[in-house]
This record gives sequence, structure tokens and C-alpha cells, in this order.
Amino acid sequence: ANAATTDDIIAATYSHRISLKRIGQLLAGWDFIPEFVSKDFTLTPTMNMQYNDVGTSSSTELTTEMTTMMTTPMVGEYVMNGEQVKLPEKGPVVLLAHGYLGSRFDLSHLAEELANQGFICISPEYPESLASSYPRKEGLDRGKITSRIFDILETDLKITPTSRAVIGHSLGCGTAMSTGDDTWTRVLIAGFPVMRNGMAPKGPVLLLSSTNDGAVSAGRVLSALPPEYVRLDEDFIKGLAYDAAKGSPTKLPQKSALIFNRPDAPNHISYLANGVNEAMISLLSPLLPVAKALNIPVLDFDKYQDSRDSKQTADIVIPLVTAYLKQMML
Repeated sequence: ANAATTDDIIAATYSHRISLKRIGQLLAGWDFIPEFVSKDFTLTPTMNMQYNDVGTSSSTELTTEMTTMMTTPMVGEYVMNGEQVKLPEKGPVVLLAHGYLGSRFDLSHLAEELANQGFICISPEYPESLASSYPRKEGLDRGKITSRIFDILETDLKITPTSRAVIGHSLGCGTAMSTGDDTWTRVLIAGFPVMRNGMAPKGPVLLLSSTNDGAVSAGRVLSALPPEYVRLDEDFIKGLAYDAAKGSPTKLPQKSALIFNRPDAPNHISYLANGVNEAMISLLSPLLPVAKALNIPVLDFDKYQDSRDSKQTADIVIPLVTAYLKQMML
């Protein structure tokens, strides 16, 4: 590892786009919305916002153990622009698969923490993304994109995965279950524990669901949950960070499920990074009454507008997922 100060850091930003044209196409089948009404956002990585909040001076020394979130590696606990950084030769690889009308930045806050813990994180944009950064093409699907990404990782970038995992949110849970073999670890967030054919993955799986999810109901999830899953208690999860700090990390079952069950439980998009959700609120809130009047599904956007609970949800989800992947992959 090398040493660097914050003066040496070129802070990363995420160029995030929300395309109203793509949203209209996928939710309502509309093709009349012009592309120019899309809006671009510059998002600050969650970890950098936390770093700035504590007021650390620019002379603070940071270690540069170059873990990687693709082109945004970590310096200490700071996400920097990594265009000139040498990529690792090997390591545990985690693919993050966004949901329907999601984006590659949806789980960026989780990817940042995983990168800080030594994981190589990849977050692609799939054809169902609201970003619309490339045209949808017949035959170009999630499976082909995911397969090509791992080809590039191993063949072009010469990175050897020591273990593999997929984290999926919503529709991304299907991507997680259909990618890889029984040696892969899977994290399913706000999705179903089984595929459409009723088959469940045989390897390690962590499932997160909520009774307040209006898009994927906890009742349907529980009715499909295979009996080998061990239900985790939310109070138990809150002790994970404390146990890890003591040097005695809690052992998690290979098949684990956390079902949030309280009046203020997370909704379908509470799991996404706060900056992503705030960008959606700033652009889409005026359109919510129109969507409701036309019975267009809003995927809990209306609930999140009231709850604004990304940060509270992350305080539970990120330590749990991080502890689970470290146990299963390292």
C-alpha cells in the first residue's frame, strides 16, 4: 500500500441520468416523449459525503489499499477517480444487478463499502435502466451483458476472481439467481427467493424482504421461501458491527432471510442509495399525480416520497450484506 493525503485525491462523482422517455416506454408503452426532457445529475459517492461530514482536514493521511469499484477505487474510506489506478490481479468479485427502471448507481453505497472491505465490485447498466444511455436492441439482454462483463474482467483486464457473488435488487434478483453456478453467493433484495420455475439457488443466499414493500409483497415471498432458510431478527442484525469490532464476527446461516416487519419498514426503493432516490424525487415528484390518475405503477415511489428512509435502511442492510459476503467469500 502507498500513502496519500486528501490533497492527492481526485474525488469521484457519478454521472447519473434519468430519462423520462425510457420511463414512459417501460411503464406505459409511450413513445412520444422526447429524449431532451431527460435530466443529468452529478451524484457524490455516499462514502465521500460521510467523510466530508466529519470535517477531516486535508492533511489527514489515508492508506491506498487499492480495492476497486470498477473505475472508482477506495483511498482509505474515500472514493476517488481511478482512471490512472492499476487494477488488482485477483480478488472476490461482486456483481450488482439493478432492478426494473433502476440504475447502475442504485446500490453504489453498498458497493463502496464492499470495495472498502476488499471486494471488486461491478455495476452494469441493463436495458431496463431509466438512464437510457444506449438504445435497447433485440437480443441484448441481462444474460448476455453479464456474461460479456465477466469475459472482459478475466480476459481483457486480467483479473482472476477468487470467489463470485451477485447482489440483485427487485428484477435484479432474477439476474442473481440465473447467473453462475452453485459456488456463487447471492444476495436477493426486494425480490423472490425462487425463479419462475420454482427452483431455488443451491449455494449461499441472503434474502431481504419487507412487509411494507408494495411491489413485491412479503406475504408472497414468505409463501415461496424454502424451508431451509433461517429467519434473522432485526435486533440480531444490529449487533453485527459490534461483534465484528470485538474480533468475534457473528456466524450467519448459509441460507438467511431478514423480513422487515414494523410500521416503518422499508419500501421497495428504500434499499437504494440516498442520492439516487433524491434525484428521482427532484425530477419525478410533479408527475406522481399523473401516474396515479392513469394507474401507472410507481414501484413505491409514492411511499418513499414520505419515508425518505434510504439512510436508515442502509444502516441495517450494508453491515448485514458486508458481513455475509465476507463470511461466504473470503
